[in-house]
Amino acid sequence: KPINFYENMHNEKFVEDFMTTETWLQDNIAVPGEVYRQFIKYLYQQNLLTQNRMPVGKHIINLKNITCPVLNIMAGKDDLVPCSQGTPFNDLVGSKDRKSILLEGSGHIGLAIGSRAQKEVWPQACKWLGERTD
Repeated sequence: KPINFYENMHNEKFVEDFMTTETWLQDNIAVPGEVYRQFIKYLYQQNLLTQNRMPVGKHIINLKNITCPVLNIMAGKDDLVPCSQGTPFNDLVGSKDRKSILLEGSGHIGLAIGSRAQKEVWPQACKWLGERTD
């Protein structure tokens, strides 16, 4: 990462994106170990959410009970939540009002704060939300 920064430090756009990403990456909230362990076990190892068997507190989550509008935003090169995992979500929820937005060529962090996401994804998301706001 330092070499990449050094090689591109004269590119104002690169530096701006780099600093935005670094600031975002350093702004973490500590997650208790047991919460993280359960998250990994339930979602990654056992895939309980898609089986409508995921416990949250005293409740079991059933995705068909999600009937509010659903906007599913995905990145084409996301290693944390690959499209192969995110795409089926819209078919698992009970909502009839559901939409997916895909940002090709972007990864997990780029989808959240990248310059392309700011231009291509978030305006669509804001429009979608605005159409559903009273």
